[in-house]
Amino acid sequence: MNQYIDMPRLGLGTWQLTDQQAIDTVALAIQMGYRHIDTAPRYENEAAVGLGLQQSGVNRKELFVTTKIWYVQLAPEAMRRSAATSLDKLQLDHVDLLLIHWPNPDSAWDMAASLETLLTLKQQGWAKNIGVANFPVALLQQAWGILGEKIKIKQEGSRRAWRRRALFDFAQR
Repeated sequence: MNQYIDMPRLGLGTWQLTDQQAIDTVALAIQMGYRHIDTAPRYENEAAVGLGLQQSGVNRKELFVTTKIWYVQLAPEAMRRSAATSLDKLQLDHVDLLLIHWPNPDSAWDMAASLETLLTLKQQGWAKNIGVANFPVALLQQAWGILGEKIKIKQEGSRRAWRRRALFDFAQR
């Protein structure tokens, strides 16, 4: 699974940043040297993050922007709407990384359809890279079985209490 992409190792997470605070924090962080900005529709700050990106004065080509699709929007058409809305709010024509934010806990969820839609969004140029976040090992193995190397990223919270040895072992393969 060691298919790496070129992304900054340190990024600014924007969870809990809102309105002017989000704009100012993103712009200042970029001016200070941050190049990876992470947001999501669930954070309800993508428009402010987009303004911060613009106000930073740094060329878009130097930035790595991540956004996500929330688990209740994983039906193919809902995913397309979510991605389009994110791009509009961020004032971008693409993101560098588009993730499924959380797996849908509904047993009727069609993971293959969601992952194929994610791949289609990448092929349309809406995302340079695609992946999943917060997937346990069993679901990550399923996702890998569906898309293989096309899934480049597995984002996981890194707080000590969240560390899961099996997950990290699997991701190192």
